[in-house]
Amino acid sequence: MLRALLIIAFLVSSVGTANIPSDAVLHDTYSQILEKAEQTKQKFPDGFGKRQLEDLWLFTDRHPVAIEARLPEYDPTKQIGYCFGRAMTAHLLARRLGLAEQAGRKLFAIGEMGEWRFHVTYLARSRASSTEQDRLIAIDPIMQGGRPYTVKEWIAEVKKYYVVPGGQIYFYIVPASIVVPDLRIVPRPEAETGERVIEIKFDPSKREGDGFKQAPEYDSNLYIIENEQDAGRFFTGVFAPNPVNAFNFLGVLINDKQYLFGGSGSTPAHPTKWYFDDLLADLNRDDEDGRFVPHVVPEGRAFATNTQAIKKYKEANKLGSPKFFGKK
Repeated sequence: MLRALLIIAFLVSSVGTANIPSDAVLHDTYSQILEKAEQTKQKFPDGFGKRQLEDLWLFTDRHPVAIEARLPEYDPTKQIGYCFGRAMTAHLLARRLGLAEQAGRKLFAIGEMGEWRFHVTYLARSRASSTEQDRLIAIDPIMQGGRPYTVKEWIAEVKKYYVVPGGQIYFYIVPASIVVPDLRIVPRPEAETGERVIEIKFDPSKREGDGFKQAPEYDSNLYIIENEQDAGRFFTGVFAPNPVNAFNFLGVLINDKQYLFGGSGSTPAHPTKWYFDDLLADLNRDDEDGRFVPHVVPEGRAFATNTQAIKKYKEANKLGSPKFFGKK
């Protein structure tokens, strides 16, 4: 609660109350999205098929808020990146399209990755994979391959393109409601104690008692945290057991410096667009027939904002799994 109040205090002083959406309302909207997901008639408790996973990847890649082309509007100073926003987009899209909560996870890479220090993607369970270790599929449009990845493929690309030469990197599979690592304090390397998951000196192999379970079938440096309570001690989630460590949809304080999840104002400190306000509003809507049909930005970046536009886009690109839309 104190952390949330500090963020609000910063926002009020720098932005003015008229421009600020309510974090509490955004939490309610997030919960409403999950409630609507539970009411979806078509449910997939055991995962998506191959074509559905491809659709989910594309719906995430071209979502009108999460699409990479919109980053300059929401991140004008290039300090945020919103990998966690894309991961949330994939998660909530998957839920609204019928994927069960237990069939999804988040996958973090944390370590010596240059300026970012961490990266995250959403994992959706696949019904089509032949081996158990390939049943979790990464939905991460930022990756080079332009398609869904297995966990091993995602890890390989992170190591190839993100990790500094010789750098330390660990990977964590956590519940899907987790959003970011605990970023309240990110010490300089010489001041690290190894107590925080964001620190380079953090060693999960010594944390089995805190819920870290090694999963060498994926990678020798990958660990799984099964429940939100254990994950919440080291990560920030929407439903954090400790309110002090709950995710705030308006911004984050890192070493007492504020970073707002908004942009396109006269200055970065005076946003007129708020990333999660726009994202959750879109994912919480229903179409005229009561179904949820994802909005996408088609080629040419013209926004598709209705089912007819989606239909034309699907026909032009041979999109749409039978399970999602009723026909090939």
